[in-house]
Amino acid sequence: MLDVGSTKLKNMYLINPRVISDTDVLEIVESFGRIKIRDVMDTEDGLRDSDREMFDRKILKAIRQGELYDAIKESLLSMQYMCRDAENVSEKNRRT
Repeated sequence: MLDVGSTKLKNMYLINPRVISDTDVLEIVESFGRIKIRDVMDTEDGLRDSDREMFDRKILKAIRQGELYDAIKESLLSMQYMCRDAENVSEKNRRT
């Protein structure tokens, strides 16, 4: 069940759109234009894509959180690896 208690809501981080400048908006839209025309990639390939990295960094910079890029990327990759490992274990258990 989804827990939407007040404690969880109080600890959530939300982006304040007022911190994003008009220049940042234009740069984000331009950067997104480069990735929206390519094929959808899985998480790992997407995070290796230079256009995707540029897009992600522009967004984080626009919301004044640019220093978080590497930590977010590593977290996403770690989750991807854990899911893949869990799938492999599950598949192995089905075969035995």
